[in-house]
This record gives sequence, structure tokens and C-alpha cells, in this order.
Amino acid sequence: MSEFADVIRDIFYLFGDEFLFQLLVVGLLFLGCEKRSLFALRYIGCAVCMIGVEHGLLAIGREIVPWNYLIQACLVIVAVLICYRCDVVQAIFLGLCIYCLQHIVSTVSYSAIYALMLLGVPFDAYYIVMLVVLAIVLPLAYVLLARRVTDLSAWSFGYPSLIYTAVIFWVVAIFLTHYGQAASRASAVANICFRLISCFYALVTLALCFFNRNKKSLEQENTILRLLLEKDKQQYEQAKLNNEKIQVKYHDLKKWESQGILNYPEIAQGGMEGELINFLFFTGNRALDIILTEKAIQCEHAGIRFVCTADGKAIAFMRSYHIYSFIGNALDNAIESLQKLERAEERELVASIVRERDMCLIKVSNRTAAPIVFENGIPKTSKADAQNHGYGIKSMQNVVRFYGGEISFRSEGGLFTVLAVIPLPEEFRKSEE
Repeated sequence: MSEFADVIRDIFYLFGDEFLFQLLVVGLLFLGCEKRSLFALRYIGCAVCMIGVEHGLLAIGREIVPWNYLIQACLVIVAVLICYRCDVVQAIFLGLCIYCLQHIVSTVSYSAIYALMLLGVPFDAYYIVMLVVLAIVLPLAYVLLARRVTDLSAWSFGYPSLIYTAVIFWVVAIFLTHYGQAASRASAVANICFRLISCFYALVTLALCFFNRNKKSLEQENTILRLLLEKDKQQYEQAKLNNEKIQVKYHDLKKWESQGILNYPEIAQGGMEGELINFLFFTGNRALDIILTEKAIQCEHAGIRFVCTADGKAIAFMRSYHIYSFIGNALDNAIESLQKLERAEERELVASIVRERDMCLIKVSNRTAAPIVFENGIPKTSKADAQNHGYGIKSMQNVVRFYGGEISFRSEGGLFTVLAVIPLPEEFRKSEE
């Protein structure tokens, strides 16, 4: 075992020491991120530079080791910028992840060897133990962490908090850990405890980084959804004005026809105004009439049969712009999907808005050209730029949840169905009794 350990140690020393070897190996976990051209050459070039710096710093003396760790941490960030498509903040995040994982590998390896030394195993076995720890930690790190970090461009962070977390980690992990470990070498038990605490600290740092990312992403997503809802409000106001013009024209035509001044059916069959009048809805809910009229015309132009059963009173409790936003998103998604079908007879959009006892049921069904892929019960967008799409579904979810309802998505036999079940407010339940 001693000879084998010596061979491993000599290999590590080619990198300067095991620290840089671990750092470079851990860095390979994130190959799923979007890489720059000539990635292999970039990575090798960065590795050679880091190895050269490591040998140069170690040649100066062991007392410079803490500064060596700090310098290499900065070089990791530079290497990430060179090898991957990301900005500085994203590079800091990825560099911190790499450094934290390396720190975990190192502390667990040292804790294990000191525990084995209590059982009489010589310290030379450390290099073998470290390889075993790498073989265990790396797959776990990939499954739990690295495979989730693929598209860095889609990740955003709170810049000040991320920098604060990174600086605090490196100061504590590099300087305090280094000197603390040096002071505790006289006791194997103290060393084990100190390193396990250091390992826990690295895990907490990783959790903070991901919490920072998730919180920032959620804030940005909510901002986008608010902007989309505001846009829906504006579109509703414009659609309401357009619908008013059609309603006035419709009223005038019906009045003139009743007075024998003109033949309404002939007018209704010709011209844009006549065409619009043919698709007017009268559900008892003005917002619903507006969006259904708008989408019925859109379906006609797209060669889609629009079959709709709608009771406007069933959603009278909903705000007008919520109706416009929810129904509009549901029908838009269906129309977009139906336009991809080659067979005209399959292009049928079926929508129903009805009341069932104390519940409002909103259902939209359409056939799809390809199977729908779901993630956590939600259909994934089929667009290539997934980062900037898929908000229509989330907007629909927000509207339904605003009224305490539930929404579900189902795809079966080539038929995709959206079903929203919303409880009626108490005052609306009583009004229908």
C-alpha cells in the first residue's frame, strides 16, 4: 500500500499538490454548462497556468499557502470566464461552487485519515483515502448539484449578497481553517472535529448560493408576470374599445333592419364589419365576450373550428383583466398548437365555461401535433428559447390561485386539456340560490 500511495502522491505533486488536483477534477463536474469554442484547449491552457502558479508559489515557501489558496480561487473564476459562456457574477457563483466542493473533498479526506490513524493506519494512506472520497463525493455532487447547473445564462444572482458570501467563505475557509488546522494537529480528535465543522461550513455556503439564485430568479419571474398582467390589462382596454365599436355598429344594423331600411343578413356577410359581427359573443360577461370574439375571429382566419359553451355569470366574480388574461392565454396556446396540425379536420378548439354547484369550471381542449412533455405536472414550452417563454402557463396558474382555485393540465391520446376549478365566493353562491 505504501508504494501505491507514493505513486499517487507523485502524481499529485505534478500539479503542485493534491489541492490543485482536486480543484481541476471538481471543475470537470460542470461540463454541462454552455462552453466556449475550443473548450478543451481553453481548459488545458488554464490548468497549465494554474499548475505553474501553484509550483511557483509553493517554491516560495509553505508560509504562503493561505495566499496560494486565495490566488487559486481567483484563478478559478478567471478560468470559468475563459471556458464558459457567462458573466462575472455567474463565474463567481460557479467558481465558488467548485471551491466549496473541493473544500468538502479535502476536509472529508483528512477527517477520514485522522480517524483511521486512531485505529493504527499510517498517514501515508491519505492519498488512497482521498481517491476513495473523490469516487464517493463526485457522483453525489454531480447528481445533487452540478447537473442542475447547466445554462448559466439563465441564472441570475443578487450581486452584493453573492460577493459577500464568496468573500466570507474564502476568508474563513482559507485563513481561519488553515491556521486552525495547524493549531489542532497535536490532537487527531480535535482535527477531525475542526475539519467536519469546516465541511459543514462549505455545505452551508453552497446552500446560501443556491438560495440566493432561487430567490433572485423568483423575484425576476414575479416581476415578469406582473408586467405581463399589466400588458394584458392594456390589451383588454384596447380590445374593449374595439368591441364597443362593433357593438354599436351591430346595434345600428339591427335597428335599421327592423325598420326595413336595409337587409342585415346581406350586410353581415360582406366586409370586415360584417365579418366581425358574425363572431360576436353574448355570454352575459363583457370581458368574456371581448376575448371570445377576438379569439373566434383569430380561429376563423387560422382555419380552426371554435366550439364554445360559455356562461358569463359563472365567472362574474373575476376581475375583467384576469378573465382576459386567463382565457386569452389558454386559447392562444391552443390556437398555436392547432396551427401545427396538418389535417384540417383535427383543427378544433373546444372551450367551456360553466358553473357546477359552487364551483366555476373552465375547460379548454385541443389536439396536438406532438406529445406534450411535462415537468412537475406543468407542460414544458416547445420553443427553443425556454428561458423567455412559458410565462403564459405561470400567469394562468397565478390567476387561478388568486381566486383559491386549482388548475390541471392533461395530455391523453393526442388531446391536451386545461381544466381550472375555482370556488365561487360566498356572495355569488347565495345570489344563485
